[in-house]
Amino acid sequence: VVVYGSSCAGKSSLTKAVTKALGDPWVSIDIDDVVAREKERAIVAAEDIDKMANQLFCFEVQQAHARGQKVVADQSMFWMCLLAITQF
Repeated sequence: VVVYGSSCAGKSSLTKAVTKALGDPWVSIDIDDVVAREKERAIVAAEDIDKMANQLFCFEVQQAHARGQKVVADQSMFWMCLLAITQF
């Protein structure tokens, strides 16, 4: 499930609510959460994490897929991630 909308439209809140309503095996993946988590880990410089945001997001989607989870996301990059997953 992919939620589209403009900045500050409530996409993240909606994806979390949908994930909660659907329950397991659905997970919410938000690019802002992915970037914030990587910055907290501080393994890579913050400015590099911002440049790698889409790749980090796709990695999260791929990991969820590998665990058999279904994804609710608010990022248009999600479709590119799905193409990458189905190419394997």
